[in-house]
Amino acid sequence: MYRRYDFSNSTENETTRLRSHPLNDKIYGASTPDEDLQTSIEENGVFNPIIINKNKEILSGTRRWLAAKKAGFKKVPVITLLSEGATGLLGEQFLIESNRARTKTEGQKVREVSELLRIEKELAKQRQVRSVTAVSPEQKGEATEKVAGKVGWGRKKVEQAAAISESKKALAAVDAGKSVHQAYMELHKKDPQKLTEGAALAKQLSKLFDNGEVSRSKKEGKFHLMLRDLEEKEIRNLSKRYGRNN
Repeated sequence: MYRRYDFSNSTENETTRLRSHPLNDKIYGASTPDEDLQTSIEENGVFNPIIINKNKEILSGTRRWLAAKKAGFKKVPVITLLSEGATGLLGEQFLIESNRARTKTEGQKVREVSELLRIEKELAKQRQVRSVTAVSPEQKGEATEKVAGKVGWGRKKVEQAAAISESKKALAAVDAGKSVHQAYMELHKKDPQKLTEGAALAKQLSKLFDNGEVSRSKKEGKFHLMLRDLEEKEIRNLSKRYGRNN
């Protein structure tokens, strides 16, 4: 029977050989065990095994591991995920799912959603490669729908969260109480004067082409050039101008 994850028997491993998963640090920052957890582990030890992959990266139990190290424990109980996927996308997905009940800041939630969307898109690409049938438009939006369903957000909010996840300013705004939508709009707001100037410049640039039209891009300082009905000679001249000789 197919199993998504294959587990080894629970064993022990040296605390110094384990390490925090990079994705855990990226989403949640430097983990620190709270006072109650620290006291409990110092008095009772680690009851719930720490789940790791074959690279000894922690997928569940980072704060328990840190508390055990601080308490001076040389070894902790671990369960190793043996499947190859545990060191890749499935392991990252498992890590996020393991933190579902964790108390998080709004900024952490945004980063979590962004990473979930990245993982789902990559998994969808892998499925597409293995599939012999074409991917429908509905399937292309499946990753966003899956993430929205998992976290209980709307599709638009998921997309906006992914768009602001790399901006420290936007994440700070969310942590300060602004909504994902407000942070997104502030990050992507456009200066009306720059928009007007951009449109005027696009009109001037269009005059340089007899059979072309320049329009302002959504990205500041960028423009689109659309060419129409060019002769073969004109195309070859443009090709030479931009470094192509064939």
